[in-house]
Amino acid sequence: MKQAFKRIYDVPVIGYVLRIAIGFAKLPIYLRAHEESLHGLQRWIAQADATMTHVSSRQDVADSAMRSVEAIGVEATRLAGEAHRQATIVTHAHESTAERVYRCEATIGRLQVGLDQHLPVVLGFISSTAATIREFQREQSSQLRASAAMLEHLRDLDARMKEASEAIAELRSASAATEGPVREQADPNLSTAIDELRDHVAYLLQRVEFVRRETLFELRYGKSPSQTLPGKIEPRVVNEAKVAQASREGLRINIGSGHIPVEGYVNVDVRELPGVDVVAEAGQMPFDPGSIAELHSAHLMEHFPREQLRREILPYWKSLLRPAGVFRAVVPDAATMIEKYKGGELSWDDLREVTFGSQDYAGDFHYDMFTPESLKALLEEAGFEDVSFPVTGRPNGRCYEMEVTARA
Repeated sequence: MKQAFKRIYDVPVIGYVLRIAIGFAKLPIYLRAHEESLHGLQRWIAQADATMTHVSSRQDVADSAMRSVEAIGVEATRLAGEAHRQATIVTHAHESTAERVYRCEATIGRLQVGLDQHLPVVLGFISSTAATIREFQREQSSQLRASAAMLEHLRDLDARMKEASEAIAELRSASAATEGPVREQADPNLSTAIDELRDHVAYLLQRVEFVRRETLFELRYGKSPSQTLPGKIEPRVVNEAKVAQASREGLRINIGSGHIPVEGYVNVDVRELPGVDVVAEAGQMPFDPGSIAELHSAHLMEHFPREQLRREILPYWKSLLRPAGVFRAVVPDAATMIEKYKGGELSWDDLREVTFGSQDYAGDFHYDMFTPESLKALLEEAGFEDVSFPVTGRPNGRCYEMEVTARA
């Protein structure tokens, strides 16, 4: 059946007509299907319209939100710009403040260094000047009245000391000539007494000669009463060749040499005595800071008041020494002398003399005394290191002395 219908369907005219007829027959079905499709499309369009309306309303909300966001973004941009501007201002202000703080710290540092360096000197100078002025005020009136008589007395004293020196020399010769026989006939106690007397005579001879030379110096070079007001001594190099050679080989200074210059050192004193290479005060010498390899003094430190020594002299001496430069000094050993006095081995007069000085002339007064502990603390306060005492309790005439070494 299907094969026959298919053959008819394939005949050109009949098949065409047949197809048209079938198409018309199915047209209501197609129309109904199309109508249903149209109704579905209409429903979809209605739904789409509702959706689009909803979307449009949401879009309006979104647009409004975007406009709010854009406004917030504009405000945020403005605030960010303002914050950046303020941050730039603050940064510049901070940098300027930091620079000013740095300059202030540098200035404070320089002021501190200058204060640490110069204040002790100024205070020491004020203290020394005040003490000297007080001493000058006390002495001026009596010196003015007694100057003429003192000059004549000193001349007479010089003559007397020459006679005493000659007499003591004769006594020493006579003592040496009679010592042998006396020793043979005398008991041991008398022999010991003779030895003590001999040492005492030798000390007196040495002391008389020293005072005689000091007196002659004062007579020839000492200041008149009108010149007694103290003033700074201008530092002056006497032996320039020796100082130049010592500077090349390693400068070694002996401060306060007096009449006893030390070989191998540049000898410094306030007076131009034989053997003195540089005339200068102990606190103002013509040497550059850090230029001295070794600094030595013997029985000089006790001639300075404690505050002047602590604030001025020791810091100044340390500044002259090169790094690890050597400091050496010999001073009276107060601890040993007190022990000797307590043990009856040192008389009160001898203890008083070595403690306060013989006071025979202006430079023979002692202002201070030391023990190893006190001197070590004083040197360490001034910045010295490796303080040691190779010698303590060493006899030197009536004095017991100690030797101290340290490094800058």
